[in-house]
Amino acid sequence: MKKRSKKLLLLAGLVAGGGAHAAPLLHLAGTRVTGGQAGQFSEIIDLANGHSRVVQDTGSLHDVAGFDGTGWDFQNGILTRIDLPPLIADANSRAYLDRLGWVHDPQARASHAPADAPVRFTPPGGSALSIWFDPATHQPRRVVADADGGPVTTVYSDWRDVGGQYIPFRCVQTDPLGGVTELDVQTATMSSKPDPTALQRPTPALHGVLQTGASTTVPFVFTGFDHGHIAVPATLNGQPAQLLFDSGGANYLPPETASRLGLHVSGGLNIGGVGQSGTTGGFAKLDSIAIGTASLRDETAIIGPLPYPALHPRKGLSIAGLTGFEILAEFRVTIDYALRRMTLARFDAPAPHGVTVPFFSDGHSIYITASVNGAPGLFRLDTGDGGTVTLFGDFARAHHLCAGAGSADALAGGVGGTLASRKIRMQNFRLAGQDFTDLPGELVDAKAGGFASHALAGNLGAGVFRRFRLSFDYHAHCVTFAPYAAPPPPLAENTSGLAINQTGPDAFEVLHVAPGSPAATAGLRAGDVITAVNGVAVGPGQLGLFDLASLLTGTAPVSLTTTQGRVARMVLPARR
Repeated sequence: MKKRSKKLLLLAGLVAGGGAHAAPLLHLAGTRVTGGQAGQFSEIIDLANGHSRVVQDTGSLHDVAGFDGTGWDFQNGILTRIDLPPLIADANSRAYLDRLGWVHDPQARASHAPADAPVRFTPPGGSALSIWFDPATHQPRRVVADADGGPVTTVYSDWRDVGGQYIPFRCVQTDPLGGVTELDVQTATMSSKPDPTALQRPTPALHGVLQTGASTTVPFVFTGFDHGHIAVPATLNGQPAQLLFDSGGANYLPPETASRLGLHVSGGLNIGGVGQSGTTGGFAKLDSIAIGTASLRDETAIIGPLPYPALHPRKGLSIAGLTGFEILAEFRVTIDYALRRMTLARFDAPAPHGVTVPFFSDGHSIYITASVNGAPGLFRLDTGDGGTVTLFGDFARAHHLCAGAGSADALAGGVGGTLASRKIRMQNFRLAGQDFTDLPGELVDAKAGGFASHALAGNLGAGVFRRFRLSFDYHAHCVTFAPYAAPPPPLAENTSGLAINQTGPDAFEVLHVAPGSPAATAGLRAGDVITAVNGVAVGPGQLGLFDLASLLTGTAPVSLTTTQGRVARMVLPARR
């Protein structure tokens, strides 16, 4: 290996470089384009160990993130640690490259592969990397990180000598959903004297206030018949609104709400969801978000598209957006599914009763341990999921849980589009000391998006949570599950064989019809457009997608009118 090839991989954040250790700190600053919008970044990398701290500003978002042995992030005054095991592996690989660890690894130090083939290796405690080197300069031109959510590709160019170290002044990263981030370094310097404060985490500056008392309680409604998403009464900048409370989400408003509130949208980001495609959005400042007498002040919200079903105006329900992580980080939140009410309290309130389970975090979402047929795994706890248990493909295959899964189906996955799935039944699902037998669920095998993971087991939704009163405690990093004395009735299943989506106010689209199902017997086909159900027209203030839950999970016949004027009558089977 030529001497020059050891002066490689010095890069701002993401999948980045390293260097010789004569200068302990590398300082980088420049522009960052995400979601098609330009912002600024500055980063400090400790070349001895790969620890780092990066500040990013785009529009109204000010984000500080870093790695000091554990990943962390700081937004809206909230400091969170990223301790989800697969993300720890991803962070270790970035730090390994930042400190030039691969130079000292016999596997990585092997002769360079041909120009069209990569050097592949897995850093200690990290995720796998593939590096393509330029045969003339021996500088890396591309790195693919086998991250838990899918491959992340970074292309390097414009290498320059900075204090004897070669640094790429431009890199372009593409995430598994196709979202692109471009970094252009404008200044790069080496620090000869270590600064003990340079990599410190920021001090939290929480924005939450309880106006009266130690807690506040508000009622909520389900978007479905007897379960589904939780819709809570709230105010945005003092104006009444209804928000979906999503433990897997954050402050998130569609452009329609931002316009109604007169918010200034700026900056950019790449947005992903359950589906396997991405989109872009921006940021806006909110003076306040309030639920009951609990409020958050001076908040940054994401402004981006929401799936149409969430926005369809219904009688008594008109959704303005989402909230979740920021509320959970500032208050102890208890969701009583039986009484349909949510309580926000101070963290020093008396501890709730029940089975307390520690959780892991990816910086905002919660992950807890549960088991399927005796196989333990980490599941995302997601109050924004109206289903029961969604198993991820790698986990299901590793534990032989795919047997008996139904034929391919389709789900309206939300942000990111639809997602293929198969129906399954789990002999036993165990969570917080409680056993669910013969539990219906879904099996997905996504290659990108929120349901793509090599290491995680799956996603948990309201069909499971309705058996408990849940209390989230971000300060203690735990969730308490209090089972009800009388369990709820069995969850009603969609037995129609229909997978339906709604992309506009006046019609439903049939995505899939299961062979041999009541829908197939009624003559329905994928691509059919439905304009009325049981004689009630699809339309604003009338029928919406969420209203179908009680119809497709019941036993009464259902009549669907298509755009061709044809009426298909489904006869649904009795419940199991």
